[in-house]
Amino acid sequence: MPARAVGARPGTERLTRAFDEWIDCMAEGEGHGGCFLGSVASEFDGRPGPVRDAVLDALASWSAYVAAELGTAVEARELPPRTDAEQLAFELNGVALAASQSIQLHRDPQAPTRARRAIARLLIAP
Repeated sequence: MPARAVGARPGTERLTRAFDEWIDCMAEGEGHGGCFLGSVASEFDGRPGPVRDAVLDALASWSAYVAAELGTAVEARELPPRTDAEQLAFELNGVALAASQSIQLHRDPQAPTRARRAIARLLIAP
């Protein structure tokens, strides 16, 4: 669990803090290097081997964390019972990947703000 998410209320509050931390890491990282895992995933997604396997495990763990927190949010009635947690996790991760590209490749100073707005919109009763 990301450091800022520790102590946050489970569900949407915890997810918001976790994604905030990820976005800050991409935007404020040394040399604005973007997301290391995202970069390595793009480089090794088509190559078999231990690096790809390790990246896949790390990203699967993150996705499971996000889906579990979304499930908690549904149980707590922060999100509607009809919420498809797997789909919503996919969309949230898509925002993070888009933010990474916008921050690193395009050097868009508005990307962190845009990503946070998109995440907030997705977490408000989709």
